[in-house]
Amino acid sequence: MASATATIPGSGPYSASPKRKGSRGQSSTCWPTTEKDGSAWCQPKTPRRSSGIEEEEKLPQHGFVNDLDGSTHACLGGVCAGGVARNMAEALWRMRGPGAARLLTAVGDDADGDYLQSVAEGMLLDGCRVEGGRTPSYAAVMDSSGECLLGLGDMALHQAISIDLVDKHMEVLSRAPLVVLDGNAPPATVHHVLALCQRMDKPGTTYHLGTVDC
Repeated sequence: MASATATIPGSGPYSASPKRKGSRGQSSTCWPTTEKDGSAWCQPKTPRRSSGIEEEEKLPQHGFVNDLDGSTHACLGGVCAGGVARNMAEALWRMRGPGAARLLTAVGDDADGDYLQSVAEGMLLDGCRVEGGRTPSYAAVMDSSGECLLGLGDMALHQAISIDLVDKHMEVLSRAPLVVLDGNAPPATVHHVLALCQRMDKPGTTYHLGTVDC
């Protein structure tokens, strides 16, 4: 997934967080602080694109962002890859080297899909790019305590993570010492993968009548 960050100065964090499967997601954090002279500032931590490094910047605070009134606010933005399974796959890829992890997902043939494919070259399995598809995204608006007030998701492409796509990569699945799933795949695909993992005696998972114990 790819993550884009928008931070708006105000009473607290305002986060626009698109996530793309495989993914781009945005998240932002804006913690108001008061200087010795009494002026208020936001100190957001904004991730640099695909670097995994957070950099702090200061932005003057111009009032409060309490109402979704359609007005425009100054913000700081950034983009990075995201998504639960994708993040884990990239972490293994970076720690153990290319080929240490493979990712089965669905991303569009759009700019976000290009970006996700470039973050860890060769990590995506064949067939993950969907022609004409939009890379899934999620946006969240947070209050001053970090609680989510509003979430918006464009997740339709997750349905392309199909049983047929899994079966095309049975050899990769059989050779994997560990299989990790997140909750974005269709339930039928999740059940299918769990049943395969039980049959292949993969560690850490038991599968009984549609329930999973880990």
